[in-house]
Amino acid sequence: MPALTSIGRIKAGIEVDNVKAENISIYVVPDDAQSVDLIIGRTWLDLPHIAYTKLGKRVHIGYREDELFRNFPIDEKVKRVCLKRLETAQLESEGLQIKDYSQQKMIGNLANDLKMVRNELRLLQGDIKIFKKEQHTLLLQIQEKNKHVENRKSDNDSLAKMNVYYVKEKSGKLSFREGEIVIEEILRWQVIQQKLNHDTEEPWLSQKYSPVKHIESHN
Repeated sequence: MPALTSIGRIKAGIEVDNVKAENISIYVVPDDAQSVDLIIGRTWLDLPHIAYTKLGKRVHIGYREDELFRNFPIDEKVKRVCLKRLETAQLESEGLQIKDYSQQKMIGNLANDLKMVRNELRLLQGDIKIFKKEQHTLLLQIQEKNKHVENRKSDNDSLAKMNVYYVKEKSGKLSFREGEIVIEEILRWQVIQQKLNHDTEEPWLSQKYSPVKHIESHN
């Protein structure tokens, strides 16, 4: 609403259809400043003992003690509104600013919503941080397990290359796994020594092993 020039301010008791209100502040303005004769504050209509209803273009205000907070129709015969002056006070300034607080209320609601969104975003960021930390810890555990598996595999490969399994058969043949070169070289060296030192042949070599004639490979 535009600013109004007020002539003065008074306090009065208002009674409308047996609905009483005391010490109501009334601002007096020129006749051409407002299209209506009386402006009633919404706070007054929200009082527990106030009941009002709209019939056509008119709003009827009523009062009933046994039915609080209830709007109900009243008699079509509306009494005149009588104002009794209690006191008169001159305004300090000539201008009376009637403000519309709906925009300010909307801005306040938006500010509260924005604050809630920021709080939710802060909580979400905290959850993401915790999730990343847990993910990093899990990744380290997986890497550690993979490293342990690789070490075990390397150890198994080393043992497979170093260990030699042989079986002494009735025919005197020795059965080797493929890739066991070390024991094969030892046996060859023993055979050569057997040939060179046939006069001083070691009893254990001649009794237990014969020269290598056949090597079988087992996958």
